[in-house]
Amino acid sequence: MPWTEHNSLVQRRYRRKGTLQRMVRSYFDDCCCKGVYLLIHEDNQYFTINFNRSDASGSHFPPLDKDI
Repeated sequence: MPWTEHNSLVQRRYRRKGTLQRMVRSYFDDCCCKGVYLLIHEDNQYFTINFNRSDASGSHFPPLDKDI
């Protein structure tokens, strides 16, 4: 597949996504917290993501790929 600016941006976004997943996992592992609330600002838009370990919540950790 030839390089395009779009492909480059997509690759960069997935690298950032992987970094976020590692940071959330590290935070859960290092802290005695029940949840992490992320506020992401990208391209003049805000995205919020809430991850928690509560068994009652039905959440998955690490978060499912589609949730990020």
